[in-house]
Amino acid sequence: MKRHKIETFILCFIVAVTVIMFYLHHQLSDTDRIKNFPQTSLVVLRHKNPKILETAVNDNPKILETAVNDNPKILEPVGKNPKILETAVNDNPKNLEPVGKNPKILETVGKNPKILETDKNPKILETVGKNPKILETVDNPKNLEPADQKKTCNIDAECEHLETCLSGTCVTFWPKPPANKSNCHHTCEQDLRLYETHFYLKNITDVSTFEGISDDTCVLTYRLSGNTLGLSVTEYERRRRGSEVRVESIDSHLVVALCKRAHEKKHEMVVVTGANSGYFDALENFIGSMHFWEPTRQLVVYNLGLSASQIEQVKTWHNVHLEWSNGIPSTYAPHVHALKKYAWKTNAIYESTKKYSATLWLDAGCEVRGPLTDIESILRKDGVFLVQGQDGDMTRWVHDGTLRYFNVERSAFSKKPSFAGGIEGWILNSKAYHQILEPLVECANKKDCIDPVGFTIKVHNSPITRTPIFRRMVLL
Repeated sequence: MKRHKIETFILCFIVAVTVIMFYLHHQLSDTDRIKNFPQTSLVVLRHKNPKILETAVNDNPKILETAVNDNPKILEPVGKNPKILETAVNDNPKNLEPVGKNPKILETVGKNPKILETDKNPKILETVGKNPKILETVDNPKNLEPADQKKTCNIDAECEHLETCLSGTCVTFWPKPPANKSNCHHTCEQDLRLYETHFYLKNITDVSTFEGISDDTCVLTYRLSGNTLGLSVTEYERRRRGSEVRVESIDSHLVVALCKRAHEKKHEMVVVTGANSGYFDALENFIGSMHFWEPTRQLVVYNLGLSASQIEQVKTWHNVHLEWSNGIPSTYAPHVHALKKYAWKTNAIYESTKKYSATLWLDAGCEVRGPLTDIESILRKDGVFLVQGQDGDMTRWVHDGTLRYFNVERSAFSKKPSFAGGIEGWILNSKAYHQILEPLVECANKKDCIDPVGFTIKVHNSPITRTPIFRRMVLL
């Protein structure tokens, strides 16, 4: 009985002590508990600070010991953005100190966590934070400074509308500033006329010239109008120079084209003529005959005194380009402006041959009655094309002053035929070009040669001898 009482007392004492301990445990503050209860394990700390546990401790308890105990202040900015802590601290705990000093950088980087994941160099973050999108397009961190990165390419098809592939990069070629018409523009226009004729049976009008994307390129805009005769594949390939690089439609009528400076095709013949207002009817007939027999042939008209309305008409003609739009240039001597002296013709032929490489001059009074392919073949072969048969003795029409200028005797040309001044073809840099045409240009620009003292139409009456054609025969 006595033993039973003792066991009952001990049990009641244990229960009482347990109740008192439980009561005291719940009455003490967190601070008092930490002071009175030793930190025997990390488990206790985890339960007492669940927020820290969720952020960093579960993944790597050692980091918590370093970050909390050594520098508790760091936890404040990092705790505001737990995701950054997981990425930045776990990958490289040492980076926590400089990042904590500049929370603003974290805010920027935090908006785009993918940048942090792909960035292997924390120092780049200062630059990347200013423009998070840069990192996405840059493979080399050193290239981060230029923000405007171009799309790489191998062919034009990999670029967008109004772009072309240049040196492995897509480059925009339109819009561009206006530019004076260059040889690149001339070649481009010829190729585009052939292109639209061959593929779409269309004429082009309202041609405007613009700068290119490099020194050897140019840009044209034009509009499509009317219909024209087609062109065979063989003829198209024979005539085109291959200058067009990209042709894009801006709207239903306006087209923009990027062209490159093409090597001139040898002996690609352009037909050239000239007229003043009095010869305009003949000019219209001549152009009409060319359009019938040579619908894709490039034509050039030199303005020798056309009226304003006539000039506007010429500009609307298919495949026709107007030169000397303001008349014979003022840079030429006064005698060149005198139409009956014919010095202007040699200058027009010389200018057009330099520009187009191969030319056939036909007077506006001519009328074409068949294809010009045979003439072009002769021109290709010989480098020059001349016509004779109008007379049998050219000395009847030669002025003494011209003979003196060339220091030749009249008898040297007795019984020799003249050559027609209204039909002549030339090839740039051919033997005849250098030995005949170039000296004749010099003659045409000297009054003593082309217009000697005593010159009259009666004495110098032949169409051949009153033009520089005769002087060429002197050189021959």
